[in-house]
Amino acid sequence: MRYVGIDFSINSPGICEFSNNTYNFTSFTNMDPARLHKKKIADSLLIYKKLVDDSPIDLNWYQRHPSEKIYHLDQMYKMIDANNMAQSISSSIKPFTNELFIGLEGYSYASKGNSFIELISFNSVLRNYLLNNFLLTECTELNITVFSPSEVKKHAGKGNANKNDMFKYFLETKDEELLNSKFYKWILENMLLIFNKDGSVKKPIDDLIDAYFICKKLRDSFSL
Repeated sequence: MRYVGIDFSINSPGICEFSNNTYNFTSFTNMDPARLHKKKIADSLLIYKKLVDDSPIDLNWYQRHPSEKIYHLDQMYKMIDANNMAQSISSSIKPFTNELFIGLEGYSYASKGNSFIELISFNSVLRNYLLNNFLLTECTELNITVFSPSEVKKHAGKGNANKNDMFKYFLETKDEELLNSKFYKWILENMLLIFNKDGSVKKPIDDLIDAYFICKKLRDSFSL
């Protein structure tokens, strides 16, 4: 069995896959990696440099089109970016075989604003890509499950957990396979890099941790 949890975000989608008793993590980052090779880099990028150097996860770089003032061009580029992202995420979890389970987190309906509308648009392209390219063609028994945000958070610890709570639950795990993973060990060794100045968990760590809990919820749901 292969279990894949996808935490979708516009700038750093995270994937956690469990197979052969091992967790593997993949992050997609909207950034030019050349920024990591400058003599002086921003504090927020130090974590990416360390991730590149230590390789506890698979890092994939992409660059979205910049915003366009001309509306129809802006919308066209967003469609292209959403499609490219869906292809990249889907390709990263190949091969698609039966006994593959994919978990996604649903939308938080308390959210609002243009960024939330964009998130829904991009996420919907990914769902459609998975459905039409794999579920209906290659994997007749592929299971795609969408959990509500509160389901995932409750499974981690409590239904209204924030990003820092999820990080705390991640550290307190009793999941032996996670404890033995390269990513978990890397987190423990690099705690000083994990937090922003305001105390929030840096990207891409927060999205990867959410992906883990989606994957864990998926595993526990289908192993009953």
